[in-house]
Amino acid sequence: MAPADVGFSFEATGSEGWLSRRSHHPYGFQAGDLRLAANVAFDKPEEAAVGGGMMGAAINAGEVYAHLARDLITGQPGFEHALHNARLIEAVARAADRGMRQKLG
Repeated sequence: MAPADVGFSFEATGSEGWLSRRSHHPYGFQAGDLRLAANVAFDKPEEAAVGGGMMGAAINAGEVYAHLARDLITGQPGFEHALHNARLIEAVARAADRGMRQKLG
């Protein structure tokens, strides 16, 4: 497979719609810019927190630290947001294992 043919694709489909994240970078979501698409309206994601010509994995590390600094300074999103995300990930894993919709617990 040629590098131009390599890419990353993550799609989630539910009873009310779909969400897609895609990148054509050979390292996928680890280093490339992701494009978000959905069949429902959504607010466009913020511009990248890190720029200045950083490429590849360096930009990902820069993004993580920039978001961490912002969250520490503003106190957002906080523990409740992290707990919600952890529960959401657990529910997705249960749904995959059981083959049926799960509720957040």
